[in-house]
Order: sequence, then structure tokens, then C-alpha cells
Amino acid sequence: MEYWLLRMKKFLSFSAVLFAASIAFAAKFEILPRVLQADKPSTVKISCDDASLLANPERLAVRCISAEGILSNGNIAGWAKYEDVPFEIKDGKIIASHVFKNQQEHTFVFVSKPQKANEKEKVLGKAKVYSLYPELFALRPFKGEFHLHSKGSDGKNEPIEVAVKCLEKGYDFFALSDHSNYESSVELCKVLKEFPITMASYRAEEVHLNGNAHVHSFGATQSITNWAKENPEVYKKAVEEKLKSLPAMPEQSKYSLAQTCVAFDKIREFGGVSVFNHPYWKPYDRTTVDSYQRNAIFDNFYCDAIEVFNDFDDTLMTMTKVAKVQGKFGKRINVVGNSDAHHINDIGKSYTIVFAPSASFKDLAAAIRDGKSLGVENSHKQKIIFGDDALVEYAYFLESEYFPRLREIRAKESKALEAALKDEDMDEEFEDSAKKIKDFKSEFWQK
Repeated sequence: MEYWLLRMKKFLSFSAVLFAASIAFAAKFEILPRVLQADKPSTVKISCDDASLLANPERLAVRCISAEGILSNGNIAGWAKYEDVPFEIKDGKIIASHVFKNQQEHTFVFVSKPQKANEKEKVLGKAKVYSLYPELFALRPFKGEFHLHSKGSDGKNEPIEVAVKCLEKGYDFFALSDHSNYESSVELCKVLKEFPITMASYRAEEVHLNGNAHVHSFGATQSITNWAKENPEVYKKAVEEKLKSLPAMPEQSKYSLAQTCVAFDKIREFGGVSVFNHPYWKPYDRTTVDSYQRNAIFDNFYCDAIEVFNDFDDTLMTMTKVAKVQGKFGKRINVVGNSDAHHINDIGKSYTIVFAPSASFKDLAAAIRDGKSLGVENSHKQKIIFGDDALVEYAYFLESEYFPRLREIRAKESKALEAALKDEDMDEEFEDSAKKIKDFKSEFWQK
């Protein structure tokens, strides 16, 4: 049996090599811009790392097909049929004009035409672009996390180590959120303001007013934990008032839910985003939140968002619950994703993508509340992205074509931050990183 397993492994490995070789292209083609306005004539510039392929334009064909097979005139293409795109060679680049229909991905295929009777066409390379309708085209994608722990509670690393790792991951924003400890994120934000990094940092805390539900406060102007401790009578009265509006359930569950809802309310009052963390987390063989409370939170949506991905949670149950409630009530449930990392090596296993005008907290918060955020599970071979289907399709394109470049630039920036924390002069490196990111983003989107 072991022999056949070994033979099978060798066969699969050999097959993988053959498959990889079969899809290797002769050249690399780079298109700019990559994100275009849908249903409008657009011109793209395409560079090739092998200039000799552009020396004879008559031997080159440029073709395109959309993910849904829709041609530029709105008709549907036949199976495996590509649309020829008119082009010219100018200043060593391919200049092509095309109408990219609807909101979807489009694949360019660059082909060497046969020169002899028995020759076949040869695919030289491929490249992808994405077309968007005006509403989404006006927004930009921002990746980050805001459920992260440090030695400020039960994490294994110093707060600054968490920040450096988030920058290395290419994040646009992040927030430290220690258990019942708002101050650790405040202090970290103060430290990071001393350095001109391109990643935004915000305040957060994981709130435990009842020791049961884990409530997330992202971006609130003050600590929810401290407010409850410093105002016990006000807090008690708020809980008693909240009890009057909650659905029927066992008394203990109802009181616990009232405490949770007061936390949600206070987070919003203090300008933050309230999140129900890991709804199905099951330490010690039972969920931290019973089904009475969990169902009420989902059905009535007392918070701003549900943490659909978390490295400790049963994410399939959470996704199923979100889908069920959305179908039952016909309403949108806003979602986010976070790794809940307690060690920096776990950062990036889950995260959030937000589509907003900017990475300011005001814009991020408004976008999350408006359903323009996605949860991403990144701990499997293939990423799982959950949320609005139009955003999900776009996000898969961005995960392949956009975010890797940001991570590449910011990984170097994280090294500069580490050096600057040791009092080394890294101003030039920070300026270089900021310029590269600005230029990359400017070229990526159609003007």
C-alpha cells in the first residue's frame, strides 16, 4: 500500500511539473490601467518583456474575452471564442482600444499568428483587467485587520511587533485590540505617528462586559470597558432599560444579551464600529454565547458587523448562519474578517477588505456599515472570500493582481520601520515606499 502511495505521489508531482510547463508563456505582458470603467471605450497600454515580439505587428494578434463571455457589442461569444482587439505599436508598447462590458474580469490573450500552412497559433501570454460600474469604480480597496492581541492582554508579542508584522503583510490599516485594554492601542497609535508609514493605525479593544460575548470596539473615541467601570450606576440602568426591548428567552441569557447590546450601543455612541466576534467559538466544549443570544443578535442585527472569519471560530457555521438570516429576512448582514492573532505568525490568516473612498477611519467605518466590506479566510490553499457577490468577484481579481504588489512594497517598508525604531535614519526609505505606492495606485485605476 505504501509503495503505491509513493508511486502516486511521484506521478502527481511529475504531472504537476508537466502541467506547469504546459501553461508557461513565452513572454510577460503588463497592462495599464488595470481597473476600467464598464461599458465605455477605453484605451490600455501594454508592455512586453520581450521587445522582439512587437517588432512585427502583423504577426501579432490581441484578443480579449470577459469572464461572462460578453463581447464588446453586448452579444455572447461562442465557447472558447475570443474577440479580436484593434491595436497599434507605439513607443515600444501595444496601444489597444476596447469596450469592456458590464462589471467583471476580462482576459487579454496575446497570440503569434501562424506563418506557414502547417503552423498553429501560439499563445505568447495573458493579462487581466477589471471593469466596474461607477459606484464601485469611485471606491478603492483597503485591506487590514482590527482584532489582534499583544502583551497588553494575552498575546505573545509587544504591540510594536504586531504593527511591524501588519505592515509586512501589506495592510492599508490595522488596530490593536487587547482584551479590556483600550490604552495599549492608544499608546501604539502614538508611537506610530512618529513615523511616516503608509499604513493607518486605529484604536480598538475587545470588550467583555459580561464575561460571555466577545464584543469588538473598532475606532471608538474612548474605552467601553473603562466607561462601564467608571459609571457603574449608569451602566446598570442602561442594562435594565435594554432588557425591556429584548425578545423572550431564559432570564440569564436575556440579562447577558442586554449587557452585550449596551456595549454595542456605547461603541456607536463613541463613534466606533461594533462587531460581534467569533459567534460560534467553542472553548471548553461549548460556545461562549448560547443560541438564544446568538440568534437574537443575528435576527435583529444589534451590531454593525459580524466577524464571519476568525482563526478560532467555526467559520462555516457563521457563514451558514449569515446566509440563512439574509434569506429569511431579506436584509444584508455586514461582515468582516480577522485573524484574532495572539502571535504575530498568525497575522494574515483572516482579514477584512473594505471598499471606501479612503483609508480614513470615517470612510472605513461608513463602508463597513454600508455592507462594502468582505471577510477573507487565508489559512487554506485557496482563499475564501465572503460577502456581497459583486465585491467578492472583484476581490478575487485584486488578490491576484493588486494586493501582492502592495505587500511587496510594504514588506520593505516594515524593515525600514524596524530600523527607524532603533533610531536609524530611514526617511529616504519611507519616502521611496510612499512614492511607489502612490504611483502604483495611480496607474492601476483608469483616470
